[in-house]
Amino acid sequence: MIMNAFVLLLCEAPFCCQFVEFANTVAEKVDRLRSWQKAVFYCGMAVIPIVISLTLTTLLGNAIAFATGVLYGLSALGKKPALSPGAMRSPMPGSSSRGSRQMRRSSPRPWRESCDGLGAPPHRPPPGSG
Repeated sequence: MIMNAFVLLLCEAPFCCQFVEFANTVAEKVDRLRSWQKAVFYCGMAVIPIVISLTLTTLLGNAIAFATGVLYGLSALGKKPALSPGAMRSPMPGSSSRGSRQMRRSSPRPWRESCDGLGAPPHRPPPGSG
């Protein structure tokens, strides 16, 4: 786990290891890797000690390296593509939520008119008077 921490620090923050002669060269080589390669490396690096000894301390100690790998993996996926107008239609004819939306719109809402704008709630007579 100490070696994992040193490797993670060496790759991600080489300025913390300024007295180690090869720190900058290692960091430059790691920077040339793709995001998915870094994700596999960091997650694999975090899983090995957990497989060797499954305890709470190894889980918590390697959580940072695993989280770093997950973040690199998410960045490798990239942004979601923009949806085109046709992509928002449902692929199956019966799977649309339009029916439930129309049903909700047609349900009686006696308070609807009072909620438009800044109107007051409908006046209800007090119980017992009437």
